[in-house]
Amino acid sequence: MTLQQVATKIEYHQQQLVELRRLLPDADYREITETCCQVAGVPQSELFGVSRRDDAVACRCIVAKELRQSGFLLKSIAEIMGKHHTTVIYYLNQYKDRHRYDPRFRIKAEACSAAVQAFSIQFEETEN
Repeated sequence: MTLQQVATKIEYHQQQLVELRRLLPDADYREITETCCQVAGVPQSELFGVSRRDDAVACRCIVAKELRQSGFLLKSIAEIMGKHHTTVIYYLNQYKDRHRYDPRFRIKAEACSAAVQAFSIQFEETEN
């Protein structure tokens, strides 16, 4: 790959990032992902990586649900997580199933949801 090709790719991705930022709601996705990772006990590198460990996949499902509930579009969530939008749909479906049938997952999911809600309330109070 030539230097010109690399520069072209960088420029393309910078434009994509600008487009993505226009799609994102006011909520700060970094706070949501960090909060969920802390509560679930999963490093962010695994959240955005390719690990197939169950706790990492469970955390991705929770993060996808929390971002979606915060108003993010599927495309935006996919860009944030470095996944395809169909993978995000899979995570959201997995969230429903796991929440219904897996008590350990349910506890983690509800703890993450409570932490994100607490952050959201705190965020709104500092804006006013």
